Amino acid sequence: MILGLFLLIVASCKVTKPVKQAAYENLGQSGGLTDPQIDSIAEVVSMFPNETQFSIAIINDGKLVFYGLERKEDKLHRVFNSNNVFELGSLSKVFTTNLLINSVNEGKINLDGLVKEISSAKLKGNPDFTFRQLANHTSGLPSIPSNMGTTIFNADNPYAKCSETKLKTYLSEKLELNGIPGEKYEYSNLGMGLLRYVLAEMKDTDYKTMLQRQIFDRLNMINTTADRMAVKQNLVQGYNRNGKRTPYWDMGTLEGAAGIYSTTADLAKYALWSFDALNGELSLMKQMSFSVTPDTDIALGWHIIKNKTEKPFLWHNGGSGGFKTSMAIDPDKKTAVIVLTNVGATFNSRKQLIDNLCFELMRSIE
Repeated sequence: MILGLFLLIVASCKVTKPVKQAAYENLGQSGGLTDPQIDSIAEVVSMFPNETQFSIAIINDGKLVFYGLERKEDKLHRVFNSNNVFELGSLSKVFTTNLLINSVNEGKINLDGLVKEISSAKLKGNPDFTFRQLANHTSGLPSIPSNMGTTIFNADNPYAKCSETKLKTYLSEKLELNGIPGEKYEYSNLGMGLLRYVLAEMKDTDYKTMLQRQIFDRLNMINTTADRMAVKQNLVQGYNRNGKRTPYWDMGTLEGAAGIYSTTADLAKYALWSFDALNGELSLMKQMSFSVTPDTDIALGWHIIKNKTEKPFLWHNGGSGGFKTSMAIDPDKKTAVIVLTNVGATFNSRKQLIDNLCFELMRSIE
């Protein structure tokens, strides 16, 4: 049955014909990018359906360049989209972890303290996972709660039923860990959702307000928010793997995992600030906390990629039904690459091309 479903999914994927190179040889002034960088970007964009839009920022030694491309009528066009708003997906986890480190720096949270000792939510079995383990995905928590009607086979809006009531019910009545805390890495949207819940409870506020006051207002990130309606005028339409319009995702009480909207212009502000912050107040977010594979470690929020460039760098990506994002940063060399797209990641066999582009652009500026 599973094999049959997989074959059905593969058969239903629309094959997109790449744009011929001649159709993207004259894409206007690069604004600072090299011809090989432009060719790499154009080649990847050409692999996705019409209406696909890529918004890219590259920072090299503090110098910032924006570049945007859009595919329309089987041709690529230069667009100036650094202020267009995209759904970030799991790239939001970096900001949720930023909030955690703020509380650690304020002395409000012990990173290795037990979550059960801080949260008012009852946890079935009284498990001993820590805040560090929530932030590096070693808590033992599964990817998603089992009682919220969430399914990977609903690409349209799979987290819409994730209410706070259901989260509390799951934690108190149905919670089962998939492993002993601290022993293995298992990527968990539930873990980041729980982290958001505990941080908001401590501050007696909500996630959107915490983000705004602690990060976005501070850095003048004027088009970044967890409130979709606040940026609806600049919001890019998302498209699924077949190039069809698809709904934005409502993350409910798991918004700490994937609830933020932003632009390359605002994320560039965050990256520029992070060059110093990751060597100062956010230093915990760049220190290796767990080894995932020989090529990948995880710090807190950020992953550490060790096999794409001569020196490791920090990275996170995100994906939803209508968007795919990828961001890399090296705070020591002051380099960063941000790639925001309206390419749906769910069941999209070509989504890895976007992460590969991010890595290739990082190599091009090392």
